[in-house]
Amino acid sequence: MNAKIIIVYGPSSAGKSTLIKALRKTFTESFCHYGVDLFAEQFHPVTVLDAPTHETQRFFRGFHRSIIAFANEGIDLIVEYVPESEEQADDLRNVLQDYAPFWVKLSAQDMKLREREKDRGDRPRGSATGFAQDFCFSNNDMTFDTTDGISNAVIDIVDAWRAHAAKTASS
Repeated sequence: MNAKIIIVYGPSSAGKSTLIKALRKTFTESFCHYGVDLFAEQFHPVTVLDAPTHETQRFFRGFHRSIIAFANEGIDLIVEYVPESEEQADDLRNVLQDYAPFWVKLSAQDMKLREREKDRGDRPRGSATGFAQDFCFSNNDMTFDTTDGISNAVIDIVDAWRAHAAKTASS
């Protein structure tokens, strides 16, 4: 049984966690918040800001495949993701190609990303803008600039996701 998968991606401090919390409160469906940071925090810092390592590549390939393992058990997921390289983006896209995920891309102005990063205090300085690259996951279903917050995005995403879910269910 394939579950529903929503991928919310963008740079650190773009508002992904905040948006996902709001979406989970709004949806009547039960979605599991599944994020790469939940796993990365269990290891030493996994990052490719300087250069990808073999360990980093293995970590992300494993994370991508874990999404499918949960989905195959019928667990609906909202996946929080920060693509760190085009190779990772390609791998995730390939792994999910048979699952019709709903892609939500978040961005914010660099000044706002730096401000949020400073306020959070839990990320290395520069990581937000360092990961603000534009990795493409084919056609995004929704794209939002969160510079002014996420309040306008929640209802739009829920409505668009419902249309996407209905369309993929009838295919």
